[in-house]
This record gives sequence, C-alpha cells and structure tokens, in this order.
Amino acid sequence: CRRRRRGGDARVMLAPGGEPRRYVSAHSPPPDLEGAGLAEAARDLAARAQANGIAVRLDVPEAPDWSLGTSRLVYRTVQEALRNVVAHSGASHADVTVGRQGAEVYVEVSDDGRGFDATAEPQRGHLGLQLLRENLEDFGCRLAWRPGDTGGTVLSAWLPTDVAFG
Repeated sequence: CRRRRRGGDARVMLAPGGEPRRYVSAHSPPPDLEGAGLAEAARDLAARAQANGIAVRLDVPEAPDWSLGTSRLVYRTVQEALRNVVAHSGASHADVTVGRQGAEVYVEVSDDGRGFDATAEPQRGHLGLQLLRENLEDFGCRLAWRPGDTGGTVLSAWLPTDVAFG
C-alpha cells in the first residue's frame, strides 16, 4: 500500500481481475476495519453526525464476510454520505444500511432532509459525491442518489465483495 500526502492519501488497490487502481481520499486513512472494525468505524461516523444534531440508525454487520478492500470502500461511501447529510440536507434523521446480497455488498444511506432537484445540474464546488462515484467505478462499483419517496435523499452503492489492496 502506498501513500502520498499531497492531495490526500493515495492507495494502490486491485480491482476485480487484479488490475491496479489508485484510490484517492482527501480524508485521513480509514481506521482498522478488520473483524468488527467496520461496524465500530460506522458507529464513529454516526457519532460525528449525531454531534451535529442528526440521529443516525445503523444496520452494519459486526463481522462482514467480504474483503478488507471492500470494507474500506464501504467506509468511504458511508463517510461521504453522512458528510453530505450533515453539510447539505437539513435532516434530523439518517439511516445507514450495509449488507451482502450474493456477490455484492450494498450500502444505502437515506435522510429526511430537504432532498434535491434531480433535474438540476450539480452545484459548482460540490465534488465529494462525484469523486466518490469515480473512485468506486474504478473498482467495478456503482453509486447512485435519488430523492427519497417521502422526501430527503437516498444514496445507494453496490460493491464487489472481493476488492483487494495491492
């Protein structure tokens, strides 16, 4: 694993099929995510949102049965989603669900905030979700967001279970 300080962390990861990809994050390195680490890290992210007045309900497995690389991408997805809830939504509540369905891991983060206009162009300077989407796509993942059925926003991601670090 290589790190580069300029512009955040850069890590070399292997996408499905063994092709190297660089995963870049402007945030600090993720915590230890092995074993129950992902659930504990998700609780820490939820606590940060709660410190900003947003109640967070978590449904994250204590012992995920997927690769550490996948757990790191799950962590970054939840981190960015909750950061957006705090910064932009005006929500009072958010739900975070992570699980496995076949050969994929799914992440869903929903909130009860003001939502967004799905037909509007993204605001200039708001790159977090776009960068997350690009990083995830490098590993064969998908990321989408949409207005919630009763308001707010729903962010969904699907990731392969076998992302590996190189």
